[in-house]
Amino acid sequence: MTAWLAGAAQRQPEALALVQGSKRLDYAELAGLASRRAAMLYDRGLRTDDRVVLEAPVTLASAVWVHALLWLGATVVPVAPSLPPNDCAALLRRLAPRALITSNSSPAAAQGGSRGLIVIDAEKAIEPGTAPLNPAAHDPARMATILMTSGSSSTPKAVPLTLGNHAASAAAVAQRLGTATTDRWLLCLPLEHIGGLAILFRCVLAGTAAVLMPRFDAAGVNDQLKKQRITLTSLVPSMLDAVVQNGNGLPPPGLRGVFIGGAPAAPELLENARSAGWPVLPTWGMTEAGSQLATPAPATVAALEFSAQSPVALPPLSGVEVRTASSGALQVRGPMLFSGYLDDAASGPDAEGWFTTGDRGTVEANGSVRIAGRIDNVIISGGINVSLDSVARRLLDCPLIEDAATVGVEDRRWGQRVAAAVVVADAESPNARADAFDDWSRRHLPPAERPARWRFVDRIPRGSSGKPLGPAVRALFE
Repeated sequence: MTAWLAGAAQRQPEALALVQGSKRLDYAELAGLASRRAAMLYDRGLRTDDRVVLEAPVTLASAVWVHALLWLGATVVPVAPSLPPNDCAALLRRLAPRALITSNSSPAAAQGGSRGLIVIDAEKAIEPGTAPLNPAAHDPARMATILMTSGSSSTPKAVPLTLGNHAASAAAVAQRLGTATTDRWLLCLPLEHIGGLAILFRCVLAGTAAVLMPRFDAAGVNDQLKKQRITLTSLVPSMLDAVVQNGNGLPPPGLRGVFIGGAPAAPELLENARSAGWPVLPTWGMTEAGSQLATPAPATVAALEFSAQSPVALPPLSGVEVRTASSGALQVRGPMLFSGYLDDAASGPDAEGWFTTGDRGTVEANGSVRIAGRIDNVIISGGINVSLDSVARRLLDCPLIEDAATVGVEDRRWGQRVAAAVVVADAESPNARADAFDDWSRRHLPPAERPARWRFVDRIPRGSSGKPLGPAVRALFE
């Protein structure tokens, strides 16, 4: 990463690097700020390989801190600025970082950290006369980041990724997209998740610009897409839906790729967006692989087949190998893959480098992969394996349903049954429509897949990545 930024500043010092509103930094300016911020950190006692927790709103200032930490050779642990103090304190105890960079002048969370924790004011100006620090020697094996998994269905796991992992991921994505220096990425995903952070890395590797949006709102995204001449962006499905509806269905000229990940997207949503001219490209990826593993090329948008009956076929990126285990779980191997969880929370790659993911799917003869759902999101109902993800996708075919999430509930006769939380598609009282939902499911779903219980909600509880929060959905049926 340090070599990327220093190299980008040397190759194209005046090229645009970061944009937030009226604020702009070219690569020379970014490298200068990063090197001086790194010098400030060094003066506070931080050194190469130190872990640093960074409160990371999606701002230009946060991006500079990320670059400064990696320039120093430290390991970045980005967290949401809205992370509750108790959760932050628990993270500090778990990861034992050397420092915490925060905009909170007296963070209660720091009290739960290790003794000697250095607390740095994220808003402190660079002191006059601070000389630039030389970048740390580039070592692909150095731990660059520690990211927490979404925890949508279990306790979050700590995922360490090296400079080499991030470089391999960024290079493979750039190759698939045909990235040019004229591209501009709109970054409106959280920086504490790999989907957002990876955009920063891709941009500095390719010498392109990242346009930052501190808060997502559909009107703001449509405005930035047009004003900033955005060519590429990444969204979760709920963001795509909001953006397309707000923009009256019309994408801006020049936009050549909208990558959809974080959670499965309803085929109808993808089809409707594409029909309106949006270049939507569903992806498969994970934190453990530095972001994407399988991504179609922008030129293939028109040829993609979106169907509730058959998941879309996604071609793996260069260097990614995919196979199916006997359990039905997808296994992956490649240079962007991590080497194992930080605290041995679960199994990492095996001795041959294969990592068993939590996703089910099939691999076609040409290598393309079709994602069927989560391997741990399957129940046995009346002796039949039922994919809760598949049922949730099928429910979206119902004209009465706008959004849905499914969980398994215990049943004395069947063992387990499907329970569905749904958002109704109109303003009528949903409780008066329960019979209509039951009637639709009897006509369209086999017995084991029909929801035995319904909950009607204003919205499905989802994490920032767009995935339904399993514990929150299950709590609706307790």
